[in-house]
Amino acid sequence: MSLKFYLKRLKKKVLWREKGGKCKKYISIEKYIKGLSSL
Repeated sequence: MSLKFYLKRLKKKVLWREKGGKCKKYISIEKYIKGLSSL
C-alpha cells in the first residue's frame, strides 16, 4: 500500500471523525504523520 493511498484513506477517516465519529487512534496517527512531515 502506497503512502499517498494510505493518506487518502486516513483523511477520509479523519473527516468522518470530525463529523462525530469516535476514533482516537486516527487522531494520533494524524499527529504522527504531521510530525514526520515537519522534519
